[in-house]
Amino acid sequence: MKNKQYELILKVQLLIGILLTLCFSLHIGHKFIFLKQESPIILCSLVVIFVFTLLQNKNHYFQVMAKGLSILVLPYVFNFLVYNGVSFFNQVFPNEAILFSIMGCILLLVVNIPWVMVAMPILKNGFFRVLSIAIIDVSWTFNINNFVNLPESLHFLVYDALIVALESFVLAFFITKAWGLKFSWNLKFVKTSNFQLGSWLLLLGLMIWLIFFNTYLNIVDTWPELLSFWHWNNYEISYHFTADILAFSATAGIGEETIRGLEIIALLYAMRNFKSRITSAVIISAILFSLIHLSGLNTITNGTYYSIDMIAQQLTYALGFGLIFGVFYLYTGKLWLGMLIHFLIDLETTSSDESITMFTGWPAAIIILVVSVLIFGWMLTGKRRKFMEDNVDRIIAVD
Repeated sequence: MKNKQYELILKVQLLIGILLTLCFSLHIGHKFIFLKQESPIILCSLVVIFVFTLLQNKNHYFQVMAKGLSILVLPYVFNFLVYNGVSFFNQVFPNEAILFSIMGCILLLVVNIPWVMVAMPILKNGFFRVLSIAIIDVSWTFNINNFVNLPESLHFLVYDALIVALESFVLAFFITKAWGLKFSWNLKFVKTSNFQLGSWLLLLGLMIWLIFFNTYLNIVDTWPELLSFWHWNNYEISYHFTADILAFSATAGIGEETIRGLEIIALLYAMRNFKSRITSAVIISAILFSLIHLSGLNTITNGTYYSIDMIAQQLTYALGFGLIFGVFYLYTGKLWLGMLIHFLIDLETTSSDESITMFTGWPAAIIILVVSVLIFGWMLTGKRRKFMEDNVDRIIAVD
């Protein structure tokens, strides 16, 4: 599809968004989950973007404003309007709620593609590109993730935000395309003189080991138990697998690793002439991954209340996981494999019974961070680093 076609679709979307926002503001027919205080802000934003879009061919300033505001506002607004639009139809036609909810899920997958293809090419600076990805991530984190009268059969897909994770994955291909890059989520393996099969297998083994170690920290009471061979038969662990738990884990695996992949690609491109581009890109992406967990402050997830102390612990081990998953992606070139490992880590944690031991809380968070830093440091030495450099050259190759 050509850029002019995307521009036309975007204009239609903006007009529909303006009309929907006016309807929600006037409370026509029904009450919505649309917040009153957000209505005028969203309406004004859509009108301004629409006007600048109409005038962008007359003045470069209008073009910059139209695209800049689109990047800042539309990731949140378009998803928000889909949630409210579907909720409206689900209220008016409750017997067809499953049909409208399915249509809403499909809309979420494609609604942001036009503005991405129109606005994202304006970002030439790599660090601005990273910022735009962070804006998308934050905007989706603070969105509704629900339809009114949502059928139970689709609860796991919408309420657990799995559809948003899939949306981010789909959008990643268009974002990188808009920048003249590729979303290298399954980089073709090319064996170079720097490749070491032993290191590849050991790294994969460590990632698999980490899945169970993350749980083992919460079931042992002494250092000897932690450091010795794991005697799983000494502990009674029961698992509870539900659609919501599977969806929650898949959301983390797909969504968070997609964002990480995008951020690393953008950072590597921004620092393509830097000697320490791998180290810097992975550390910065890990910090961003850690900070996004601040959105969980004072919320309840899977029965756990996330206080300031709990969030601080989460930020700590999330930083560690960010370092490991960053080098894992760059060494294997398989973002999907990181998604699978991330999914299994969350699944193991959320589906198993939790216990309180001497390692629960801060000790576990610090141990995970230390283990992660050690693995991260090991990966940055010798031929392992050189092989990551080989992969990086292909990841950021311009189309």
